[in-house]
Amino acid sequence: MAKRVTALKCPQCGSVKKQAIKEDHYICNNCDTEYFLDNDDININVNHKHSGIDRSPAKPIDPKKAAIIAIGIAVVFFAFVINLMFSNDSNSNATANSPNYSDRIYDQMAYSDKNGNPIILLSVERSYRGDSNTADETILVFYDPINKKVLGQQSPSTKWADSPTLYYRTFSDGKIYLIPDKTSRLYTVDTHAHKLVDVTDQIFNPVQAFSSGIATLDFAMNNFGDCLQVMTNDGKEFYYYPLADKAYIQDDREFKTDSEKLTSVPVGAQEQPHFIFSEKSSEYEEPIQLIKYWIKEKDGFPTRLAFSPTWGSTMNVVNGKAIHRKKLFPGYLERITRFEDISPERMYFEPEIVYNKDNKLYIKTLPNANPENKPLLQKIDTESGEVLWTYKLSDRYVNLNRVSVFQNGIGFYISNTGPDRKAMYILLSDKDGQPMNEVDLNLNF
Repeated sequence: MAKRVTALKCPQCGSVKKQAIKEDHYICNNCDTEYFLDNDDININVNHKHSGIDRSPAKPIDPKKAAIIAIGIAVVFFAFVINLMFSNDSNSNATANSPNYSDRIYDQMAYSDKNGNPIILLSVERSYRGDSNTADETILVFYDPINKKVLGQQSPSTKWADSPTLYYRTFSDGKIYLIPDKTSRLYTVDTHAHKLVDVTDQIFNPVQAFSSGIATLDFAMNNFGDCLQVMTNDGKEFYYYPLADKAYIQDDREFKTDSEKLTSVPVGAQEQPHFIFSEKSSEYEEPIQLIKYWIKEKDGFPTRLAFSPTWGSTMNVVNGKAIHRKKLFPGYLERITRFEDISPERMYFEPEIVYNKDNKLYIKTLPNANPENKPLLQKIDTESGEVLWTYKLSDRYVNLNRVSVFQNGIGFYISNTGPDRKAMYILLSDKDGQPMNEVDLNLNF
């Protein structure tokens, strides 16, 4: 029987797009259904062959299983949200607790608290990061090295000019006075409250000589005693003794008389001992000596201590004859009453007195004549001149500097060189010279 031409459509999706597999057999290009034609009546027989998802009706879900699945999904979601919240809090706290600055310790000194324990005053250069609008500044940090905690921080009211160096001196009233670099302000260190106190106006305003105001301020030379060097706004220069409230025009005859002459010793003056190393002499074959000398003086009043004494000679003519006399101190130091070499058997090499007060004497010296040796720090008996103890630097450090003393010991700065540069502040016991504490100055405080 003849075949009739008929437009064939996919019996599954109705598409006419198809592909002949063999005679009278086709596959739908749209849904992959295979179908073929019978003769005569042109019956279309379908063979389903889907390559996608099974489209059979879904089986009903057990309500109990559905509830368990729902609870599981809820628990997982809740745990995810909680974890996200804590993670954000942690990140926020880490950011909040991270300082936006870096600190560099520039200088340090030690003093005693009310119980005699050491406190370290640190001057710190604080540099703020690029995204901060805060200007870099100097911060003072008061640090307890025994309990390892910061007792306080202070931003000085006066900007420190070139460097935050701690220029300080302990006067005979027991107070520590401090002058910031290139300023006209004077501070004392409050050793109980651990802060600097500005005493400039209190000390200078009542003095008529300073009525034009203070232009510059500095400590006078150590051998001038408790003395400040002052220049006023009208250009006059003075030596000022605040404890005695005495101001002198610099290099004035009155100052020389009041500080040097035996006839002008203040009422209540007493003999007080001091120590100094002699200098090498060009006239005599004398070794460097540790000299103990006594001078008549009163605490806080004008004085002139010895400076670089050298063995020499003076000549006097008596009855027409020249008489030469060996002499250590210059004649103008009339208030020196006596002196002695307290360690005549010892040789010294590049010695330096680092502290001499309150019957304590510390020196720094090389162990022998080799200038490449590292210095020794020694405590000396002020009566016999004997060495009570010696502190020797370890091989990794090159020098010790900036020595300061507290009630029960001594502190100083040491450092090394090279790529692993390290800076430490060492506290030694006054009793035996053993380290009490070592503070790493590379750490932030």
